[in-house]
Amino acid sequence: MTADFGRLMQYAGRNIEFENSERDAVWCGTESRPCVDCTAGILGSTPNSRCSDRVMSTRLSTGIRYLQKMVRDKWAGVKLKVLEAWDEPYEGHENGDNAIDSLHYEGRAIKVTTSDDDATKLSNVASLAICSGIDFVEHKGDHLYMAVKKQDWRERRMVHFPTADLLVAETPAEDEEQYTLPDSYSHDEKSTMHIFDSDHKEERKLSNNGKIKHFKSPSSRYFRLSPSLVECYQAIITRENKARQETDPFIGLTVERGYLTNTDQEVILDTDPRYNRHVTGRAMQIHYNNTYGDLDTTVYTPMRLAKRAVHKCGPNFASKQFSIAVGLYDTSVYIEMRSTFDAWVESEDLLPPGKTEAEFKAEMEKWLQRSVEGRVIDPDNPERACRTSVQPERQSCDFKHVHPEPVRRRRSTGNDPDSCQPQTDTIFCKSTQQHRKTEVDKILWEQITAKHLGCGEDDIKEALEICFGTCGTCQTGNVWWDKQEHCNNLLHWLPFDFYDIEDQVAFYVRENKDLKQAACNGHCIDKAPLFSLVAPTVERLYRPDPKRSVQEPLYSATNNPLPVYDLMNRLYAMHARGKVRVYVKDSAELSTLRGSLQMSMIFNKDVSEVDFYVQFPENVEQVTSTLENLLLEWTKTSCPDHAREYVPPFTIQELPPGHTKRSPEFALREEMLDKQKNWEKNWLKSHTLL
Repeated sequence: MTADFGRLMQYAGRNIEFENSERDAVWCGTESRPCVDCTAGILGSTPNSRCSDRVMSTRLSTGIRYLQKMVRDKWAGVKLKVLEAWDEPYEGHENGDNAIDSLHYEGRAIKVTTSDDDATKLSNVASLAICSGIDFVEHKGDHLYMAVKKQDWRERRMVHFPTADLLVAETPAEDEEQYTLPDSYSHDEKSTMHIFDSDHKEERKLSNNGKIKHFKSPSSRYFRLSPSLVECYQAIITRENKARQETDPFIGLTVERGYLTNTDQEVILDTDPRYNRHVTGRAMQIHYNNTYGDLDTTVYTPMRLAKRAVHKCGPNFASKQFSIAVGLYDTSVYIEMRSTFDAWVESEDLLPPGKTEAEFKAEMEKWLQRSVEGRVIDPDNPERACRTSVQPERQSCDFKHVHPEPVRRRRSTGNDPDSCQPQTDTIFCKSTQQHRKTEVDKILWEQITAKHLGCGEDDIKEALEICFGTCGTCQTGNVWWDKQEHCNNLLHWLPFDFYDIEDQVAFYVRENKDLKQAACNGHCIDKAPLFSLVAPTVERLYRPDPKRSVQEPLYSATNNPLPVYDLMNRLYAMHARGKVRVYVKDSAELSTLRGSLQMSMIFNKDVSEVDFYVQFPENVEQVTSTLENLLLEWTKTSCPDHAREYVPPFTIQELPPGHTKRSPEFALREEMLDKQKNWEKNWLKSHTLL
């Protein structure tokens, strides 16, 4: 296994198909290494368990990650399929499948098609590939050849930084001892720690905000510097200024120490022996820049900076096969690229009362894991994310529905002529007016007032009348938005709750009765008092002609849609605590539960874990892919002021055997409910002569 292969990364997601044609060969790479089957996913990260078809450069991995989402969005059920990525010798192909100078051997090229092998889609895929950041695309007829530019470790004489390329230099022979690397590093490791010459270049920008002079010892002309460290520095600055307004101070970073010569390093070793990587160009000591005294130092603290470093730098380092070390000091933070994670504090006095250094390290390690897995809520545009977001809340008399900004804007400008035009004077609305009034006055209101009303009676009555009493078509427009507002207020104000539901909440699609038994074994929404109150009305049938037995829904999606179920499921999700379970048949059902999942995984801070159970094993992969794309969307668009800091850990697994088998009691209850709802259809079936 070559060092180049070891520096690349494996694509771990299941949202792309990998052909892995070499999997049936006796050996791969070398005759002593067996081939692995990675069509279903990666098997590990050790040299012998890595799968060549999933191995590629970080740039290529990022490009196809975005490309696969574009492909799935354009063609439902179709995925990107990789035919070949990294190339290596294998049984019967001792020289691999490509020419010796092929970019496949650098992890920079792949051959792709679509999962349905439809060559007519490839021209569109090629266009999408360019949009996703792939640098070169060539149509080969039955597949596409794609390649990306070289990353920092690919060039032998030039090293790429975010905004500049630096020429690798040699130090004068008489100064060699100042720049010699420790013997603990192997030859391959030392070959990546390049020396650069700063002569007449100290003002050159290596990133938008980082110059050469920021990262080198002031006493030395030559320096070492990893591009990843510069990317880390810039990523922190970019993140801190995402939500910056024109009048806000710019939040910069000062590098107290970057690269140090051996002599410089020996001096600071007397201060703290944990400073031991400055000579490699992979470490820096930084603090927030407060030159003009306009930064709120109670907000921009070293603790905040340490957390930002783990979040923004940890995934970058991980993509280069490194971990991160973070040291918390009185006024600064030490950041380092290391082979294993580490974290420490100068003194436990810097931590909150009662917190130990061991607890700080454990917390930082968890934060690193969340960051590497992409579970941190970090919107691309915080201002826009918060402007279009509304803080979800639990049941409360203080709740007041607020429409998101896009809806408020549309209400002020009137109905969009290209959208569905709401109608309130339809024959259906006129003929069902008395039925709706009966539901409101004689059924719902009598049950509601039978309990003590903790919230204002007049407010509840008004919300009830507009929610269930209003009739109108379309799931957009003022009528629909009025329903959303008053139904949401009603559900939050009613004296009917969800019980104590810690570690019990489960979601399923109500049409899937096979999964209802498994979901409701603990606590599902069907068992909530609020659901029992409103569900009969939501599903109420009426007779258009009292003289005939034909029945129709009072609140149908076509004639009079009602947002109650969606709003109630979201509210139910906000009341969950601890572990949450989700039962789905396929990705379509997962998408149906989108609102509940977003509340549970993005907004509800009391959810500690989410376990997904997929009814059929062949659908696990598609469900995983759909969830990954949903989380990618939510983590990049959710408002940090309203959301959790990170997505809770989750698992996706096949539903264990027997969980869909109905108990006799459950089957009897469902049969009775079905007969009640479909008595007319069943009667006609039993009287075929009629």
